[in-house]
Amino acid sequence: MTISKKKVLYSKRFDLISHIPAIFTSENHTLPYSSGKKFLEHYSKTISYIPLPEKILKKQDFINTAIALSEEYQYDTDIIEYPTHLSVDIYTVPCCFKDDLKTTLTNLFLLGDEILFSAIHSEPCILLITIIYNTHKLVTSL
Repeated sequence: MTISKKKVLYSKRFDLISHIPAIFTSENHTLPYSSGKKFLEHYSKTISYIPLPEKILKKQDFINTAIALSEEYQYDTDIIEYPTHLSVDIYTVPCCFKDDLKTTLTNLFLLGDEILFSAIHSEPCILLITIIYNTHKLVTSL
């Protein structure tokens, strides 16, 4: 078997523009708010947050898992607590996650509610992994 041979099993590219709602691509559109400030004023009056007691009780597990990952694999990590959620930022170079590291990272992903991957353009390129752990549920009456 030759290692250099490869067989593409699936490949598809999507037109990203087709996923943008028409309101954002039309030249003759009006937004319901005259400014971002007016939108935020209206939005802040129509939202509320409901505590999630079971998530609040387990947030320390999320924090401990993030700290263990940072200390074990020496990742630069920030853990930030907001009134409604926790955010873990892990800074790493793009790499292959294997074995125990993959397991620990997967555990953190499973504890979290949202995951964001971002590239920070620097030398070397840094991959920022942000995991959000919600302690409150957003309810809106927009």
